Amino acid sequence: MSRRPHQTTSMMPQPKPVEFEPMQDSRMGLHMPQSREAASADPNEIRETIMDAFSKRRDQSEPQAHNLFDGCVKIVSAYVSHNPILIGSLPKLITDVHEALQALDGLPPSVERTKPIPAVDQKKSVTSEYIICLEDGKRFKTLKRHLRVHYGMTPEEYRQKWGLAPNYPMVAQNYANRRSELAKLSGLGANGNRKEIVR
Repeated sequence: MSRRPHQTTSMMPQPKPVEFEPMQDSRMGLHMPQSREAASADPNEIRETIMDAFSKRRDQSEPQAHNLFDGCVKIVSAYVSHNPILIGSLPKLITDVHEALQALDGLPPSVERTKPIPAVDQKKSVTSEYIICLEDGKRFKTLKRHLRVHYGMTPEEYRQKWGLAPNYPMVAQNYANRRSELAKLSGLGANGNRKEIVR
């Protein structure tokens, strides 16, 4: 009587449930679930998430904005119904579609993308002793070198980016005055030396 070979049953690992954590898209203020694993999003779940996010918009009562949101919901829902997409990619997809509809409707683009926020108030960025950089809030007696080394910008590009006047200073006034005085003294000294040599 032959014995049957001993068979070992391997325990198959149970798949871990996909956990979601909230993620906020600052450009639209939408709170979206983001998968911690690379799992494809379920279209029905995505449609519910989109509707829930848009229902929390403050300007939903405005007819024009409501039409944009409705159009965005339809487009994104149709897209995810036929294309696999990760939950983490959903906020960017919604934002891109929403901004494309804004452009077609003639609305201005997002303020955050077109107008940067300065580190300090522009009106307080110029003092007699220093110039405060709008990029990082640091203080300098002369700003030109800092812009070139750290941001690769010329004074003209810096003024254009922040909407500054063409005569916006790059050098603090007191520092400029001291340099001017030193230049004059240096010139007088050079002239005096020339006179002594001629004699």
